[in-house]
Amino acid sequence: MTLFENCLKESFSFEGEDRLCLSLLRGIIGNFDGDIFYMDIGCNDPFKNNNTYLFYKLGYMGICIDPLPESKKKFNKHREKDIFFNVAITDKEEEKNMQVYKDKIISLLTEVYDGASTLDEKTKKEYSFKFEEKEVIRVKTKTLKNIFKAMDLKDKIDIPLLSIDVEGFDEIVFKQALEINHNFEIIIVEDKNFNLTRKFPQSEISKIAHKYGYILIAKTLLNSIYVRTKSDIFKWLPNSMLTYNIK
Repeated sequence: MTLFENCLKESFSFEGEDRLCLSLLRGIIGNFDGDIFYMDIGCNDPFKNNNTYLFYKLGYMGICIDPLPESKKKFNKHREKDIFFNVAITDKEEEKNMQVYKDKIISLLTEVYDGASTLDEKTKKEYSFKFEEKEVIRVKTKTLKNIFKAMDLKDKIDIPLLSIDVEGFDEIVFKQALEINHNFEIIIVEDKNFNLTRKFPQSEISKIAHKYGYILIAKTLLNSIYVRTKSDIFKWLPNSMLTYNIK
């Protein structure tokens, strides 16, 4: 498992999500024979704070989606194996105004937070207090179902990893993903309002996950990581980790 060993010290996610997913997917790393290993919705930058770049470095490819023109240029240049869609995923097919914010230095992390943008009105109000507005751009929106239709993907194709970061539309995109007949083994989705001391399912996203047979397996400050409970990939995990306590 040479590739796995070479990446043991690398992480490109904001909070180490790619390392957690690499550990969970240990059974298929090195012997995955499918064409598409990941789907990255709201991928933004090909390297920085990116949940799928580690897997790209391992030799895999996937579908990357982001409405920012800068993202399209970066992915076409640096991740040419990936299939890139320059759109936003929502529940409608239309054109909308997207608010883009200026880069901001996060002093405690000594890094630049860039590419903050949103279509969601509630998120715009929240971000206006945190970030300086840069510009408003017109973007195309598509549903996830029509992305798969455009690619003519076979029904029930297995895609091990799905990452969702769409600033206000996470719940909508998460639900769309689970309604499609494509078995995502692991889903990373932003779900901040979560208290791990309370019973499950708790948030709206976790309720959707429970309905479609997914369970929370790990949590970072920003993101929740769900796994498909009936997947053969996770048979090595104790059964108690794959069962909700909803009493």
